[in-house]
Amino acid sequence: MTESVLENPIFIRSCILNEVLHRKPIRESYKNFCEKLGDDVMDYIDFEFWFYRFYEGNHDLNYDQKLEPKNLSDMPIKILQRILNELCFRDKMVLQKVCRILRKVVPEIDAAAHSAVSFRMCRDWTFLEFSKHEIVYREFEGGCIVKYEDYAKPVIGGNQLELALNDFSNFLKCPKLHLKHFGVTFSSAVGEEARQEVIETVGTLKWPNLKTVFFNGIHQSEIKPMITCFNSETIEHIILDVSRDSTSRQFPYQLAKGDFPKLNHGPH
Repeated sequence: MTESVLENPIFIRSCILNEVLHRKPIRESYKNFCEKLGDDVMDYIDFEFWFYRFYEGNHDLNYDQKLEPKNLSDMPIKILQRILNELCFRDKMVLQKVCRILRKVVPEIDAAAHSAVSFRMCRDWTFLEFSKHEIVYREFEGGCIVKYEDYAKPVIGGNQLELALNDFSNFLKCPKLHLKHFGVTFSSAVGEEARQEVIETVGTLKWPNLKTVFFNGIHQSEIKPMITCFNSETIEHIILDVSRDSTSRQFPYQLAKGDFPKLNHGPH
């Protein structure tokens, strides 16, 4: 696709509108959009703005984002940071849902407080744990309930995995984050499609400082796809609790740093 076309905002917005008209989930739509136009044409936050605007029936491709009402996110960043620093984890997570600017600013402010994250998934539940703080996503008929510690919010039409992966990706994309420990747990009830979506998401993220990785309930065939994205220069331990097959039998073992390149690059 020519460079001049990709610099045309109307063309780019028309591509987003086309994705909306196909009525697919936003994550799948963004993936299709990037495959067609490239990963660097528009970031997820901007894509989300236009996607939901079109989804709500506002199809004006010439709309000027500057006309958006002024709100909290329009404050100078330094003042906004001082306000956000006074909030607890729960309030920060709720607040970042307000608008796309806050979705970018909140993780940057909170990044230094978190050195570990884990992603646990059952059939109807998904758990995100940032250091000692947990977010729970529970499927119910017609949507999903998201619980931030003692605050629960129903998301009508929401999908537990899609919502969890959105929060997970947004947090991990923060450049100020220095994550040291990461874990993924799959229950035996999690389907192959959902497992693959988590694996693909992990593979799209950057893990420059990671030292320890723990996988629980992972299939042997999923080991290499899960660890190839990690930096072998920083990884010290990969702890695996691997499912042999579709039964409940499992065996735990630990990979030392010297074993990592063998799995990462394969035999020479």
